[in-house]
Amino acid sequence: MQLRFQYSVTLTPAQRIRAARVFGCRRVVWNDALAMQKPRKASNKLLGPPKDRIAEGPYQSIPKNAELGRTLITAAKKTKERAFLREAPVGVMQ
Repeated sequence: MQLRFQYSVTLTPAQRIRAARVFGCRRVVWNDALAMQKPRKASNKLLGPPKDRIAEGPYQSIPKNAELGRTLITAAKKTKERAFLREAPVGVMQ
């Protein structure tokens, strides 16, 4: 037998503002990660598989989660443009 439950969460206006800020910060970090990875993946795709190379050049490494966390969250908090990330919880942005 399978049971199904539905839940509804009603946020206060202050909670809505806080949630919008937190998830806005998360979206900024996500977009930064995509901007870092897309050009690398595209250049690797142009090179083709190692046996059937179309173009010359080294493969670019795709950053791992730990490297992304260091560069996009920790280092970004120290810049003026991304100072607002200091207010958001780190767990949400990872």
